[in-house]
Amino acid sequence: MSSPPSTSDSLPSPRFSRATKFESKSLSVIADHDSSRDSLIRDLKNQVKRVTQERDALLEYVKGVNDMSFPLFASFPRNTMEKIDRVVYDMTRKKGQVILTKGEEASEIYFIRRGIVSIFMDGKELTTLTKPAFFGELGVLFKFKRTATVVAKTDVIMIVITKQKLDEIISNSPYIQGMVDEFSNNKEIWWLRQQYVSEQEKFGAEFANDIARKNIRKLDVFTDAPDSFIDTLAMKMACMVVQPQDNIISINEDSDAIYFLVTGTVEVVGPTGIVHAEIQSGSFFGEVGVMLNMKRTASIRAKGQCSVFQLTKENLFKTVSLYPSMHDKIQEAAAERFTLFKSRSEKKEEDNRLRS
Repeated sequence: MSSPPSTSDSLPSPRFSRATKFESKSLSVIADHDSSRDSLIRDLKNQVKRVTQERDALLEYVKGVNDMSFPLFASFPRNTMEKIDRVVYDMTRKKGQVILTKGEEASEIYFIRRGIVSIFMDGKELTTLTKPAFFGELGVLFKFKRTATVVAKTDVIMIVITKQKLDEIISNSPYIQGMVDEFSNNKEIWWLRQQYVSEQEKFGAEFANDIARKNIRKLDVFTDAPDSFIDTLAMKMACMVVQPQDNIISINEDSDAIYFLVTGTVEVVGPTGIVHAEIQSGSFFGEVGVMLNMKRTASIRAKGQCSVFQLTKENLFKTVSLYPSMHDKIQEAAAERFTLFKSRSEKKEEDNRLRS
């Protein structure tokens, strides 16, 4: 029989025991370190996530506010705009979808964020609108039904705010309510003196102001003008429906207005009655005489029924007087036009002299 193992053989050596305790302690420290590191990483990730969410929220707010380029909103304090931003919603429409229909109740303002919409009257496309245009604001300011149909010309994304939500926000602030009342009164004056009210709504009523702004921008001198300047001019433009063969401008009369042809075709008629040219919708005329303060050099006659915006010389220069920078630009443009006109006149005189 073999002898039993000695006690010294069955116990671990003191050195091995100390090493095991050291390793266990080290592993515990490492585990604690890893746990702290993981916790720190989680905290950092959460902080980054919060910062990212706040940044995205701020960017979304700024984007939304920038897309809502309604002149009235431009004067609202930031806290009011933040309240508005919380109640607006995005509306998406596919190409060809109807957004508004003539005759329905009006209770929303639409701000185009992306895409193009068409304005239709009696089945005919009156004009198109794209960012940063808006429409429907008069339906919010006044009680009347839609006077035109709006269709998505391309896929379109819009920001929409309802009259109810807007009223809830502004009714709690006498200051903001006062601003809205003043804006509404100015719009009402503009609205009441438009001729389309008695012309069977030939213009898209609530869309007329948007169309007017778009047409004013076509003038080179106003391309980079401030939005407030353009909106002021737009509210001073009058709508006209001209019947076939009626003169819009007559030769040798004083130049008292600039005209923007919205629909139809007009003829340029010389002193002998000969038609020298035709002007199509989307064009403007009469600006040279206004800028150079000279009499009309030709007559402009409607070929068929035409829809026209009229901006009088008086209203133009009254508005310009409030914007010194625009006054200077018009003076420069007038000087350039006069130089060109003088050059053409001298060339024409020389040609006549040579022919005689």
